[in-house]
Amino acid sequence: YIKKIGGYSIKLKKEITKTRKDGKQITCLLHTTRQTTTDGKFNGIIESFIDITDRIEAKKKIEEQNALKTAQTGLFDVMRGDLQIETLCRNIITFISKQLHAQTGVAYLAEEEGTLKLIARYAFIQNKHHVPEYKLGEGLIGQAALEKEEIILSDIPNDYCMIESGLGKTAPKTVFVKPIVYNNTVKA
Repeated sequence: YIKKIGGYSIKLKKEITKTRKDGKQITCLLHTTRQTTTDGKFNGIIESFIDITDRIEAKKKIEEQNALKTAQTGLFDVMRGDLQIETLCRNIITFISKQLHAQTGVAYLAEEEGTLKLIARYAFIQNKHHVPEYKLGEGLIGQAALEKEEIILSDIPNDYCMIESGLGKTAPKTVFVKPIVYNNTVKA
């Protein structure tokens, strides 16, 4: 915005992106002052740049931490109470699917005999290819549990599985399999 102060017109605080000599992009706060004489004639321009890249990155980190804390609180809220295991797992997979903006999700619970059994789902329609139970090392579910590491797939074939709505269906773009490990034991 522009303010008149005596013989000066000042344009304040415009964020711009600049490239330093080393090629790094930085965000600067530009202060531009247009100097005029007392009779209104142009006399010159003064510009100053203040590097605010670190300030913006710190603000982003704080926002990310706040979002994570809010999500943790939300997860604790859906887990609260004396819930049956099926209800608890359904609440968790629903919450996580919504948080990740996933169109569908399933949860498998580890059984004592080493199998993973389907216990909850979010917007998932069972089909003929769906397996309700896996052993360690079987399929992506069993492999992620065996390795105790997440698996991410992209470039999914069109016939892999379908995300369905009342308007149609489509294949997913990404599949994310995350084992839940506690005390070095897979729980889900």
